[in-house]
Amino acid sequence: MALPSASSLEKESVASSELELDRQARQIARERELAEALQDQQFEIDRQNARNSSFWTIGKGKSKAGRSASTSGPTQGFTHPPQAYELYKAIDKHDIEFIMRVRDHAFHLLLQKNAGEFPIVYAGRIGKSHRDIVILLIGALSRYVNYLEDEDFEKKETKGTLKALSEYPSLESDDRG
Repeated sequence: MALPSASSLEKESVASSELELDRQARQIARERELAEALQDQQFEIDRQNARNSSFWTIGKGKSKAGRSASTSGPTQGFTHPPQAYELYKAIDKHDIEFIMRVRDHAFHLLLQKNAGEFPIVYAGRIGKSHRDIVILLIGALSRYVNYLEDEDFEKKETKGTLKALSEYPSLESDDRG
């Protein structure tokens, strides 16, 4: 019996290598999908736990301790840095808990424009239905400024934040929608 030619062995080897490479690529893609699904599931569990163990009761205006909702309580940090779109989505959904977590753990998002608008301007343009969100955002900005110490005013980061605050348009009350 004759041995196969070198060219046929090379073709078979190349085909086998391509099949193995394709199998490994599918395996890596599958592992990546599973890791993303697991991460999404973990984020959802963390969000649910945050909602269940929340210090604030949404819509009641009082905390569990009986203090008014305007006093700040501890909020849980984020498992991943929040994105601007998540803040705007929270504004749309009246998700006060999320906005307060952004206030406490990612304040810079309140000072960033997204699609040419600051979050507070976006909430104000929605209309009267979001006036409470505007008040919450104004309170967060005011709280930040009021809690600054004298030495904070010398820090470059603080100067940048105050500059961003000064660029906010005036938030006059209007009677739109």
